[in-house]
Amino acid sequence: MRILPLALVALALAACEIEPTPGPASQPASAEPPAVAAEGGVSVQSPFVAPAPAGGTGGAFMAIVGGAEPDTLLAARYEDAERVEVHEAYETDEGLRGMQEVAGVPIPAGETVQLRPGGYHVMLINLRDALVDGDTLALELEFSREGVVTVPVPVQPLSSFPR
Repeated sequence: MRILPLALVALALAACEIEPTPGPASQPASAEPPAVAAEGGVSVQSPFVAPAPAGGTGGAFMAIVGGAEPDTLLAARYEDAERVEVHEAYETDEGLRGMQEVAGVPIPAGETVQLRPGGYHVMLINLRDALVDGDTLALELEFSREGVVTVPVPVQPLSSFPR
């Protein structure tokens, strides 16, 4: 298990909590359709990545709604990042905060898992090019059941994330 320095946590905007809640009623309050939806499989809603400089680190956030069967988010890929890791934020008993890579994020059947600041999130590390507000990138998410799903992810300020 690797632990990244606190300064990187602040720079990377920490990330997303797992909050399983019942299916459709708990989906984000966005009028936009799911970015990805497979019949009976997972759907990804309201994805976005915060702007970040070339050579820097960006955080991707979204809601993942489980399908008819449980699934697990295993990995993510973005061709213009040196590394892409699925992380979770944590706090120690001593009050120190950090984040660490995880082997997977469980997606319960019919429930929504939020990837957001302060919990689970996807880190794009050592970006080849800047992530500029208004652009869209193709993020591949790998699930244990669903396989690889490519999600169009708009670059938007962190302030656009519904709290």
